[in-house]
Amino acid sequence: MMKKPVTVKTASEKDAPVIEALAGEIWTQHYVPIFGQPKTEYMLKTFQSQRAISGAMRSGSDYYIASCGGKPCGYCAVAPDRGIYLSKLYVLASYRGQGIGSAMMTAVYTFADKHKAHRIWLTCNKNNAHTLAVYKRLGFTIADSFVQNIGGGFVMDGYELEKKL
Repeated sequence: MMKKPVTVKTASEKDAPVIEALAGEIWTQHYVPIFGQPKTEYMLKTFQSQRAISGAMRSGSDYYIASCGGKPCGYCAVAPDRGIYLSKLYVLASYRGQGIGSAMMTAVYTFADKHKAHRIWLTCNKNNAHTLAVYKRLGFTIADSFVQNIGGGFVMDGYELEKKL
């Protein structure tokens, strides 16, 4: 089977509905088994809605949309913050293992280079074993653990991971 070409483009606010739709599909499938339905719905509404995405863009986050064969299949977001903060990196389940995450990471590294960053860091839920393994394969290490109130009666029990550049 021939691999479809992967493209990664910088997103604008007009792309927020596409990103929100990707988030809804990815998060419902991946996070409901980890967090449960109520917390997943809260996080989608609070952090992955068109309004939240547009607000993050206006506050300095860069978003990227990955497409495979012309179909949007993933997205990521970065911002300068104590190095580069990788706040989002998500790929539709049916497209995982096809180089989409690696293609988006190339955009992240380019962003980091442009900002002369010394590290890329992110947070990941402690119970998200598959994603933690992916980040470890990409060269990230656990720098800290934390429990943080995210509102709505929910907390994030996670790790801060980092990759030195």
